[in-house]
Amino acid sequence: MTGTDPAECSWSDSYVAASLLTGIAAFGSGIQRVVSSSCKLNAVNVRAAELFDVVFENCALIDVDFSQAVLNRVSFPGSTLEGVHLAKASMTKVDLRDAAGLDLASGYESLRGRPSARRN
Repeated sequence: MTGTDPAECSWSDSYVAASLLTGIAAFGSGIQRVVSSSCKLNAVNVRAAELFDVVFENCALIDVDFSQAVLNRVSFPGSTLEGVHLAKASMTKVDLRDAAGLDLASGYESLRGRPSARRN
């Protein structure tokens, strides 16, 4: 998908593999129970979206804007986040521990929580 405008749409109960999303305006969307595997998101706008039970597995997220979004139970195992915006995002049980790379453009100052014990 390139340059489409699925703003304020709903995505649920999906598995997306080996996809490329560039220049997508998905702000205000509701995304729940979605697994994205081996994907690349470049310049994707998900401002003020609501993400619940979402997994980005082995993905590259480049210049993705999660500002003012609600992220609940979202994880990024094996994924690289470059220039990702989290300004004023509400995050509950967001797991960044297993991300392969983490470079936040904004919102890092509001990250807080308590570290969990790692399981071996």
